[in-house]
Amino acid sequence: MKKQLLLIFSSFCFGAFVMAQDEITMNLVGNTDDISGTTITETSTGSEVHVEVEVFNTSSMAKTWYVTRLELNQSMNWTNNLCWGPNPDPNFEGICYGVSQMATNPWTTPNSVTIPAGGSGKLIVYVTPNDNSGSGSYKYYISENGTSYDDSLQINVSSTASVKDMKSTPSLTVAPNPASDNLMISAPGVDQGTIKVVDVLGNMILNESFNGSRKLNVESFRNGVYFVIIEGNGIQSVNRKFVVRH
Repeated sequence: MKKQLLLIFSSFCFGAFVMAQDEITMNLVGNTDDISGTTITETSTGSEVHVEVEVFNTSSMAKTWYVTRLELNQSMNWTNNLCWGPNPDPNFEGICYGVSQMATNPWTTPNSVTIPAGGSGKLIVYVTPNDNSGSGSYKYYISENGTSYDDSLQINVSSTASVKDMKSTPSLTVAPNPASDNLMISAPGVDQGTIKVVDVLGNMILNESFNGSRKLNVESFRNGVYFVIIEGNGIQSVNRKFVVRH
């Protein structure tokens, strides 16, 4: 009870110093709705949850921003960490901070990120449940000095028991096809998996971990037909054919 009261008091104190700014908007990657100042909820069946948020600087001047994480509550043995950086392209994660680096609560990124006027930064939040039950709630604050918070977002994560042996089939897209230089591979919902690329003769070209998207440089590939294969726990293996044509 004492811990809960302290967390409530801490949250209240933080909220008192947050001043919503018209100069900041936050969107989930791939969505245009402004979620700054709101709460979003994610559900896991025991696998890692990651949430990608674009933080836009809508002012007329560059801003230097820190991110502060306040852990409101978290089930025993759960962990969370984040990445924060500028957003020049969809695959850039900035600087990632591990659980051991984020041992204090609240915790603020030691490195600030400068976002130009009209530009954006990317905040990627990772929450790893210990089992198939429990929950976690986290506040993320944006500030120019690490103390006077300009805007915030709350993320709630809950985990529920999964149904064994029920495997979903993820969607898999590869584009452009044919490709000459870079190929974008996307399989939303595949948080932890493996990506393989084989040629038409079955020779293995690539075999690496995969977390939902990947930019593949095919400039060194020979012209011809290839297959990309996505595999992972809890999903059915899925593959797509693509053509390299220089």
